[in-house]
Amino acid sequence: MEQKYFRWSNKQLREHVEIIDGKRSPHILFKNATYLNSYMREWMQANIWIYDDRIIYVGEKLPAQLHKCE
Repeated sequence: MEQKYFRWSNKQLREHVEIIDGKRSPHILFKNATYLNSYMREWMQANIWIYDDRIIYVGEKLPAQLHKCE
């Protein structure tokens, strides 16, 4: 299939996995951020990891590497 059908390239997906595995740091980290969980329809608190313009992780964990993180 052509690349235009997919939102993310394989390279981008590999970078996202590297962040979750702790090999790379996210660009932005929101600690104990309050966000609206639209599925459960309630406000929740969690750590949110952002890389470039994408949310990589929402949950209780903190990233292993923070050297390039705001």
